[in-house]
Amino acid sequence: MEGRLAEAETASKAAAEQAEHQVAAAESALERAVEDAAQVRMDLNATTQKLEVAQQAMAAAEEEKSQAQEELEAAAGRAEYQVAAAESALERAVEDAAQVR
Repeated sequence: MEGRLAEAETASKAAAEQAEHQVAAAESALERAVEDAAQVRMDLNATTQKLEVAQQAMAAAEEEKSQAQEELEAAAGRAEYQVAAAESALERAVEDAAQVR
């Protein structure tokens, strides 16, 4: 009976040691998972910030494009007016020249 008791004690100690090792391994894995999650969060925050900066840059570029388009349209309007004025002046000059002849 003492033999069985000693065997049971030895088996119990072995099981307890194995359980301790498993708990330590689980704790270590949990710590790594927490560290990995923290790194993922930092990476996500950095990526989010980069995305926000890119979106702001795109919005600014879109605004600049819109302003440039407006300026181009205004310049085209002024150029059309100047061309019409020049054509009119040329026609008058041609008419004046014809009258001088």
